[in-house]
Amino acid sequence: MAPQEEDTTSDKHDCDTLPHSLQVWDNAARLSLPWKLRLWLALLVSTILSSTAFVSSMTEPRWVLGGFVMSHMVVFCLSISPHYVLRKGMVSLLHIVCWSPGYYLVMLRLIRVVIVLVSDADGEQQQDLYYYSIWSGVLVVVLSISFVFDFRDASSFLLLLLSDSTTNATNSHRRRGQIHSMIEVSST
Repeated sequence: MAPQEEDTTSDKHDCDTLPHSLQVWDNAARLSLPWKLRLWLALLVSTILSSTAFVSSMTEPRWVLGGFVMSHMVVFCLSISPHYVLRKGMVSLLHIVCWSPGYYLVMLRLIRVVIVLVSDADGEQQQDLYYYSIWSGVLVVVLSISFVFDFRDASSFLLLLLSDSTTNATNSHRRRGQIHSMIEVSST
């Protein structure tokens, strides 16, 4: 009787047993999202990609676009790695790390633009800054909402990986080993 190979694909997508932040984030997971969430992701991506309208004249949209490209490059590299299974919490952590600089710079510039638009009685500068202020306002709102969920998932992901303060050393080592085994792809 030949030894049976473990079926890691059924465990890989078992959403009932894993915490949300440790669930797999791959094409199958993205395609199985509810339509409302896919619509939200389309709004998020289109808002970020619309920064291309301003990259030639302003620095802040370059940071937004650069952070988006960087996060997707890392996600792509991790997805094709044979030794790593991409998890939702890791993607959230990448969003926070890669998107925060652009978010911060756009918020600062938006405050300055609003001050200029309010103080410009003649309306000479309003034409140039009007579209930028709309885009940056929408971007700040969309990324703020996204960051609420990203902070939740990233902190849960990090706590699950690094937590050992509530258990003794043996249980902590066992739990950490179980979590790491869930993250790494079995070599068999």
